[in-house]
Amino acid sequence: MLASARFPGRWAACLMQWLVLICAACRLPGADGPPPAPGPLVFAQTSQAFRPRFADAQVEAVYAFTNTGAAPVTILGTSTSCGCTTAALSKAVFQPGESGQITATFVFGDRYGPQRKVVHVATDAPDQRKVDLTLLVELPSGPLLDPPIRYWKVGEALTAKPVTVTVPADSPYRIVAASTHSRLFTMTATVSADGRRVDLMITPTQSARAVGMSVDLQAVSGEPVTSRTFQAYACVAADIPASASPMPEPTP
Repeated sequence: MLASARFPGRWAACLMQWLVLICAACRLPGADGPPPAPGPLVFAQTSQAFRPRFADAQVEAVYAFTNTGAAPVTILGTSTSCGCTTAALSKAVFQPGESGQITATFVFGDRYGPQRKVVHVATDAPDQRKVDLTLLVELPSGPLLDPPIRYWKVGEALTAKPVTVTVPADSPYRIVAASTHSRLFTMTATVSADGRRVDLMITPTQSARAVGMSVDLQAVSGEPVTSRTFQAYACVAADIPASASPMPEPTP
């Protein structure tokens, strides 16, 4: 009793810490008890996946939802993870029991390979301030570039260097042309008869300062023929990344 009377503050602090730990444990994932109640806007699905054709230039995903709450919900706005993706909403305020939809449009441009885009939805619902909608798109694989970027170091001799472009075996397209608009590099391109390989030889016209260039690789596929453009890159740089250095020759 004497110890309790002399150190009431210390005992109270210990008791509070103990209670905080118990409460935190109650909120751990997988702990017993019902899951937290969902927000009023219930979406039929918050993630969608697409595998478009080579000819497709964009995909459109519709995310349907219903206000299952007892009060109106206002969608304050939407934003996206990429400028290539837009989100459209027909109205902002949804009464209890009312349904709506958000339409996300992803324009491919020169992108290729797996893509993940997110639409962020902000609402005025106290228990659902934000909803994230995910769009997963498996675009055709781009060509394989060896090396991925061709480098020269600032001050290096102006020598021609190769870039090999190979179309993956499972890709439906072929490359028919390679071109560049850069005046800071010269380039020759040899396209194989089947369009599955392109051999580039690139030479900078100066190496006194850092500059870069891109090569447009025109790919076609299908009937009627559809076209897309991929890119290869070269640059003069002050520092060359270690990952761009050639592999050392094996030791005999």
